[in-house]
Parts: sequence; structure tokens; C-alpha cells
Amino acid sequence: MTDHIDSHESATPPLGLTWGIKRSFVRYISFLPDVSVSIEGGAEATNGSYFNFAPNGGKLDPHTGYGTLHFKGEVRMSGHGGMMRLDLLDPWVALTPQGASLGISAGPATGGIILATLELPPPEALKTGTLWQDVPTLLAPGGVALFNDQYPVGQEMDPLFINLPITPAG
Repeated sequence: MTDHIDSHESATPPLGLTWGIKRSFVRYISFLPDVSVSIEGGAEATNGSYFNFAPNGGKLDPHTGYGTLHFKGEVRMSGHGGMMRLDLLDPWVALTPQGASLGISAGPATGGIILATLELPPPEALKTGTLWQDVPTLLAPGGVALFNDQYPVGQEMDPLFINLPITPAG
């Protein structure tokens, strides 16, 4: 089942990486009496329950399609007295011969965490850039702890969208 972003202005998602994470999780945490949500540094809420992270560079080899796309922004959610917490910081998408993955920063001392594997289809070439739409995401081993072990490895998360203003080249 695909999941489309609805927009009255345009059918194209905003520039950057747009992801609903797992909207059932986001919906649950949003109803907690002590919910705290912080969105900053290039991230924004869009289309109700999606989060968009602004493009922040990266390179893809034009011949192989391999490389890394970087995005900026921070989405932090917490509840249950801080015992339920999710921090998504400066995500990136890596495209390698082994497949595609979504990672997030875990701070300068620890580097990053691979949050999800992606079933990345070929991109759509638009007049304004490059678009990957309805990209299936599956929770990776590194992402399980971020969701307090509520979801197993391979759990289907919400699809994501990547809209870049130009074709990324090496």
C-alpha cells in the first residue's frame, strides 16, 4: 500500500527528505499528557503528520548511482516522564551496492545509527530536480532501541519521500 503526501499547493513533496516515521507511534506519543515535541534546525512539520528535513548536500556518482545524501534538522519527541523518547537528528540516505539505508546522527562522539533500510525505486526526473516517492522503509537493527524495542527488525515504517532541487552528481 502506498502513502501519498497530500498538498493543496502541489502534488510534489517539499524539498528534502519527508517522512512520517511511524505515524501510529507519532499519534500515540502526541496524546500523552506530558508530550514534548521539538522541531528545529532545518526540520519542519508538514502535511499534518510528516516531518521534512532540508537538503544539506551530498554526492551520488552519476554512473553508479551510489553515494550519500545529507539532510539537516532535528525532530525530538518524548513522553512518559522522558522514558519514551525519539530523537531524529540530521538524517542521511546512503546508496551502496548492498542497498539503501536511512541513518541519523547520534552525536559527535558516537557518529551515526542506521535507522532503516530502504527499498529505493529509481528516481523520477522532474523539471525542477529529482524525486523518490513512496519509498518503503524497514526498521534496521540500529533503529530498534530508538523505539524502545516496541518494533522488531524489519518492521515496516512509513514510506519516505526525497525531493532534491537538482540531480545530485559526483
